[in-house]
Amino acid sequence: MKPCLKQMTECVIIRSDGRRYYATNQCAVDGLDTCPRVTAGCETGTGYELCGSTHAEANAAALAANSADIPGHAFLKGHTWLCKPCQDALRAVNVNTFHIVERLP
Repeated sequence: MKPCLKQMTECVIIRSDGRRYYATNQCAVDGLDTCPRVTAGCETGTGYELCGSTHAEANAAALAANSADIPGHAFLKGHTWLCKPCQDALRAVNVNTFHIVERLP
């Protein structure tokens, strides 16, 4: 996996005990300089099957799964909303508060 070719998003989960889990969005395209979603004219939130994208929020949730017994907050930088699958992934690891930020804490 490599960084997204369209835009960088970052997510950090901060547990109430202070532990932090940081991740970025990733894509599975090799040898391209332009995002295949851009080339195909996809609207925001669609076409992720073209690039094998994984969202920063879901990636952070996967890292934080081993500490799901402790509540936490998620902070997202680089986008203006969290899709439903990412919200569900965060909730599944006991993160129920989401913040859209310009700078990660």
